[in-house]
Amino acid sequence: MVGHFEAELCQVLIEEHFGKAVALVVSTLLREPGPLSAIKLRLRGQVKFNTVKDKFCRLSESHFIARCPPVVSSLKGCPQFETSYDPYIMPDFLSLASILYFSTKCFEETTGGSRKRKAESLDGDEGIYWRINWQRFDSYIRDEVTLELLVPKLFDMMRAVKENELGIEKSDLEKTLKILAEESHGVVRKSGESGGGLYIIDFEAAIEQICQFHIESLIREQLEYRAVRIFRLLQQKGHLEEDQIEKLTMISGKETRELLYAMLEEGYVYTKPIGRTNDFAPSRTFVLYHVDLPQTVRSLIEYTCKVEMYLSAADRLALEKYRRAQTVLNAAETECERGLFAFRLFVEFSRRKC
Repeated sequence: MVGHFEAELCQVLIEEHFGKAVALVVSTLLREPGPLSAIKLRLRGQVKFNTVKDKFCRLSESHFIARCPPVVSSLKGCPQFETSYDPYIMPDFLSLASILYFSTKCFEETTGGSRKRKAESLDGDEGIYWRINWQRFDSYIRDEVTLELLVPKLFDMMRAVKENELGIEKSDLEKTLKILAEESHGVVRKSGESGGGLYIIDFEAAIEQICQFHIESLIREQLEYRAVRIFRLLQQKGHLEEDQIEKLTMISGKETRELLYAMLEEGYVYTKPIGRTNDFAPSRTFVLYHVDLPQTVRSLIEYTCKVEMYLSAADRLALEKYRRAQTVLNAAETECERGLFAFRLFVEFSRRKC
């Protein structure tokens, strides 16, 4: 089940890269999958017929949309789908005359006032239904957020090449890849040495770094920068006592205790009691603080969904009016949707490790 944030993010990305006409096609498919001829009818008056097919071809070539598997038979009322088919091939023939015939003759009024659809159709795409290819969107957004993570490390070299109109030599490329492998914290890794080595991108490490960046930004805004120091220390060292955190961060005991309690209340850190004896008496029990990144990410996803779900009608109306006049809010919403996408991917990766 695809959420509201993922659907909005897909529309924004399509409009940025392919234009408004393609975004209208994707928006129509998001509401209801169907044949190309039906999509043309829904967009009648908004986009030209030939334009719709051209945009459909672009989306199909990019694998952002795919054909639903055709039904070959029915067994006891359960449809049997074809397993071997090309999900991205376009119909051979679809004329404007068939669209006009479909729009004027497809429905008839019966004596009871209801409408029924005629069985015959002149469409060349009869029985071919299109849907959004969510796996392609996930891969595309994943690549985008990973590239945004790596771009600052490449910015100086890119700027120098552009200013001096230079070409990138093989030696420069090797040096840049080596720097990326050393400074990307495991996102870019070198595998093997034969033939110069093979460089790979670890998307799990990239998504984890993106999630950590968003969490640290939230801690910095809600609490202060010293809380970010505590969070990074716990993530690096693992389980620590309050006295150890105080010494390593060089923060006073009172401030350390206040920050730890605030972070514990917000769900950024967690505690693990270790008893010296089996009775777990408070005087003979150690309390260790630690960071559980997957649990924190899940809590943030739940919190964000609850905030969006419990917005009142007046708040939604005011937000919509403000959105129309403020491009900054649109950019902030897109960034929020990208962050939620990274959180969702990180939760999926953490489940695979369990």
